[in-house]
Amino acid sequence: MNKEKILLITPGIRNSRGHEIHGYAINHALRQYRHIEMRRLKELDKSILGRLLIWPAVEIMKTLIAQFPMLSFDEAARGTSNKKYKVGISTILLGRGLVKFFKKNPFYQKIPVVSSHYAAIAAGKKTGLKKLLIIGPDFFPHPQTAIPDVVITSPGKVFTDELLKLGVKKENIREIGVILTPKAEENAKKYIEVRKKVALTKKNPMHILITMGGAGPETNEVIETVQKLKELILAGHQLCSISVVVGDNRPDRVRLRKKLMNIIQNQILEDTKGRGFRVFGGKKGFTKKDEVKKTWELVASSIETNGLPPVDLMFTRPNDMSLISTAMGIPTILYKACGSHEKKAEHYLTNSAKFSIPFQRWKKIKQTGEIIDLGNPLEAAFIMKSRGLIKSDSGGNLIEVINELCTDLK
Repeated sequence: MNKEKILLITPGIRNSRGHEIHGYAINHALRQYRHIEMRRLKELDKSILGRLLIWPAVEIMKTLIAQFPMLSFDEAARGTSNKKYKVGISTILLGRGLVKFFKKNPFYQKIPVVSSHYAAIAAGKKTGLKKLLIIGPDFFPHPQTAIPDVVITSPGKVFTDELLKLGVKKENIREIGVILTPKAEENAKKYIEVRKKVALTKKNPMHILITMGGAGPETNEVIETVQKLKELILAGHQLCSISVVVGDNRPDRVRLRKKLMNIIQNQILEDTKGRGFRVFGGKKGFTKKDEVKKTWELVASSIETNGLPPVDLMFTRPNDMSLISTAMGIPTILYKACGSHEKKAEHYLTNSAKFSIPFQRWKKIKQTGEIIDLGNPLEAAFIMKSRGLIKSDSGGNLIEVINELCTDLK
């Protein structure tokens, strides 16, 4: 086994969950084959300007975009070809600490540098690194992802087609699927028939998972979801388990946790078979690292691993988690999209693929069994998978791309 090192970069921003979710999966997928060194963009920027101005401004910007989707920051001023690609201002600012790090440590020019965030790869290219790889983290790429002459992995056909429209050369695209942790990939394969049976027989879901994005614009929708599920349970629907990941210990997440617990109170009983209601996060000591790890543990739920049934239904935004749930064959209810790439993903999932259902539509449904049955979304997902539109990879395809990259540059 080749245990040469790979450098994995994530942003490390408190209200940015998506890239940390993917970073966790990439780390667990690749460490089967290589030693992984993880670094975070925010931690590498040790300047006073970065700590006091740039990174606080980035976090405020992400919150504003989440709350007011009509706002637009850092849209690349570009044409339709690679030659007209222009690195965005915020991309430069996010990568400034990494640029200094690479210049002080020339060793990293010899090893592969991997990230799902374009700023990390843009910084690597600026300092002359060659073994660079961008991991496609969504259904649709951000325009800044289309860095010329850099290899980019794609989770599926729609992402690939969009890259081509942005001017990325076909030979620089590797369509390998959605990166899952090995446990999540095993879970997806093991419980395919279970999830299919749930969809086709209108059986009530055994385990519902609700996850929130880093900036948390879907707070009110999460509260509405739990309230409606409570009403359905009290009306006699036997929903076995509800898990909610609200995030770390920020004040807004602490308040949300209290609201959710007040809604449920003691009306859903806990027992040894994994039934009940549980909220992860929103309490002292619960960090972003805890949130990411817990999310992946819940996605790969089974009675054998954590005492909970496999996830049969997920509530989330059309972003990182909906990409993962689609690859795993988990029907998904979509909260309101934030940002242009999420809006594209929402349209694709609800209108083209018909795998997911918008939250507003779900609210009008009276029977929980009907949630799964609408348009046979799960059955459609398996058809998509069989046609190669939705793939998943727990490291085998990804390491091949990295090995190819290293061989070509020797």
